[in-house]
Amino acid sequence: MAEVMEDNTKENEEKHLDINNVTSTVRPIILLEYCCGIFRFSETDKKLLPPNRKKNAYSLVICCIITSLTFLFLHLPSTFNEMSSFGDVLYKVIYIFLLLQHVTTAVITCFLHCQMNIRIFSMFTELDQMLNIDSDRTFYTSSKARTVTYLLILSITHILVSSYLLIKREFTPLKIIAAVLYFIQKLENLIFCVMINMLKRRLDIINDYITKFVEENDNNKVFVYTVIQSRNKRNKTYNWIGRPSDKNMKIHDLALAYDHAGTICSLINDIFNFQMFMILITTFICIVVTIWILLYYYLSKGDDIGLIASVVLWNAVSMLSIVMMSFACETLLSTRKKTIILVNKIIMNYDLPKIMRNQAKAFMELIEAWPLSITVYDMFSVDITLILKFISVTTTYLIVIIQMSHFK
Repeated sequence: MAEVMEDNTKENEEKHLDINNVTSTVRPIILLEYCCGIFRFSETDKKLLPPNRKKNAYSLVICCIITSLTFLFLHLPSTFNEMSSFGDVLYKVIYIFLLLQHVTTAVITCFLHCQMNIRIFSMFTELDQMLNIDSDRTFYTSSKARTVTYLLILSITHILVSSYLLIKREFTPLKIIAAVLYFIQKLENLIFCVMINMLKRRLDIINDYITKFVEENDNNKVFVYTVIQSRNKRNKTYNWIGRPSDKNMKIHDLALAYDHAGTICSLINDIFNFQMFMILITTFICIVVTIWILLYYYLSKGDDIGLIASVVLWNAVSMLSIVMMSFACETLLSTRKKTIILVNKIIMNYDLPKIMRNQAKAFMELIEAWPLSITVYDMFSVDITLILKFISVTTTYLIVIIQMSHFK
């Protein structure tokens, strides 16, 4: 009886350790989120638990402080006769949207989405165990290194751009707060992209397993089947599926792993719906303000090149968030298309046992059921076409603003 309890304890410790490996990938971003009052979960004794009362209270205090400071320094112009005053109003509308996004994100994440976040990382752990990733320490080390690299690039870029804009323009406390809120928005965008990349890398491993199986079948190589549990490290050159036979159910196991990936993708979509929506709104308002200011200076024959350059730079950096989201989701969709091609090769290989081809057919139906597409409240698909649609809408408003300028 004591031996059984010891075995169960060891299994639980290994499972918690695996969760710790998965969360270590995003831990640098998670720690920064803690400073901003955003708590996705609480790590206690290598377990993921909902945030406790102290963390929830800390989150509310941070939100109240940022809200109070924002409205303390937020002064709307009393007249709207001048074009510049209207532009100033639009700028402050952006600040309000940034504040709304931060407060809402903190509250929703801490009080509503904590269980969903815990489920995502738990399912990542189960997926890693299915694909034999949990024994590969280098996989998690490289993933964490990528996250740290992305975070350093984001932080350095934001500091340089914010410093340049604060030097070139009038220095006010409100702009300092806006810079902080912009950084939080980009941080949320970064963790979304990192989680999508985590999903994409695991789908790559599924494709690697299928590719090795297909290549060995095409080359008519001799299969050497080894029990996967006996291997200490995942190897791309190893035929994970094994030799074709009526008793081989590895394709079915990969289909279950893909089903896990589809569920994770759906959960990520649900959690980040609001953040993506707010990024689209703030970026669109930012671009409209930029066009308005540039057109105003053109009509008034202004020669403040520094102001124009700072406005264009701010606009480009804001657009970068949408570009990052779009490319991250596009790479996931491209990897899924590769999965479709590989599974179809198994289906069309009539030399394989019928049971394995039937597993591949069921796998294909599962791929169709889980498109792995990210949408913003089922209104906009987040992929490479989103950038084109955004540019199209912006061009339309550019024409409208030019036409309105002739009535001045």
